[in-house]
Amino acid sequence: MIKRFLGRSEYIKNSMTLIIGIGLAQLVPVLLQPVLRRMFAPEEFGVFAVYFSIVSTFAIIANFRYASVIVIPEDDETAKNVLAGALLLIASMSCLLFVVGLLFGESIITYFEFPNELMDWVYVIPISVFFVSGSLVLNSWLTRKKKFRGMASNKMIRRGAEGASQLSFGWFKVQGGVIMGTIIGDITNFFVSFWQFKNASGSLKGIKFKAVFDALKRYKDFPLYNLIPTLLDTLSLFIPVMIISNFYTDEITGQFDLSRQILALPLALISAALSQVLLQNIAQRSKERKYILPLLRKNFIGLGLMGVIGVLILFPLSVPIFTFVFGEQWEMSGKLTSVLVFSYAMRFAITPLSITFIAIEKIRISSFWQVMYFGAICILFTFDNLTIYEFINYYVIIEISVYFLYAILIYLTAKTHDKKIKREISS
Repeated sequence: MIKRFLGRSEYIKNSMTLIIGIGLAQLVPVLLQPVLRRMFAPEEFGVFAVYFSIVSTFAIIANFRYASVIVIPEDDETAKNVLAGALLLIASMSCLLFVVGLLFGESIITYFEFPNELMDWVYVIPISVFFVSGSLVLNSWLTRKKKFRGMASNKMIRRGAEGASQLSFGWFKVQGGVIMGTIIGDITNFFVSFWQFKNASGSLKGIKFKAVFDALKRYKDFPLYNLIPTLLDTLSLFIPVMIISNFYTDEITGQFDLSRQILALPLALISAALSQVLLQNIAQRSKERKYILPLLRKNFIGLGLMGVIGVLILFPLSVPIFTFVFGEQWEMSGKLTSVLVFSYAMRFAITPLSITFIAIEKIRISSFWQVMYFGAICILFTFDNLTIYEFINYYVIIEISVYFLYAILIYLTAKTHDKKIKREISS
């Protein structure tokens, strides 16, 4: 029954491998959150939220979107050349960020009104960007080779290193322990991912610069048409953190960050895992001239039902759950969660399906939505005289509206693809 609903058994196996692996990995931060939230003040989590937003933003664009390309080439040699080129671009971007931080770090923090404590981490940001973005590239190779068990192992090892480090720093009252633990986790993830890459027939030996250049040129549409939109899309995810940090206090930023972390767990556990499997599956179906809309429809129904269940649980029970698990000082976070859950449920159901644009190389459509999403989120900058709860209400309305449009674009793109396949089969 389940297999009939979800599709082919290999798809189920790969999806469940990632979901279970990531689920076990997520147990570490989930179990440690109640402890860490008592060890570190909300203000420290507020600084971490800004730091994490900056690193995540640059990590996505540092590889110039070539991480997404690695699954697409038909031959491994081209994929290796793209991977090598992506790593070179990441190294270059990290060096540039270090120079910018060295020369203008203090001015940037003052201009954007970031927490002053962030100055202590300006020179570490480029290092974090390199390891996070590099891990994305290496894991794309594992996706290509269907090494989903290796990807799941990477997640578990990363979370274990991060959690143990944060717990140790918290025990010894080390200032900045939340950020330091995350950095240790990111470095561990990179080296484990590189080891997994080598075990999955990956090698950088014999790579020639001309071949790398030609491979990057072959897929130039990804940075050309998708780099800036992806940057804007990534910024859209973190702009609310920046605005709340600017408009409100570090404590409120920390409260919002906890809500976001808890609601992002299903995205990391199921939604992100399915994205990786769907990317490989849809790309393969496209090469084999097979329909993709039935697969997307089944996934949307399943994810949508899970999102509804999440809303039914968290809308009425967020406050008692948060105060019981994390302590009375996190009551505000529970109240924010009861509203944010609606937009996160929508994002949970739609985000994995957006991988369709990459898999069938229709990135210009995705880029259009990303630019539009950024514009919609920027409207939040005008809401500077609202209470935090009013601000969150407007944020949720914007999120639901733009993701509904995203779903329509995904459906129309898949439908057009399948119609083209049907015409080719008929002829």
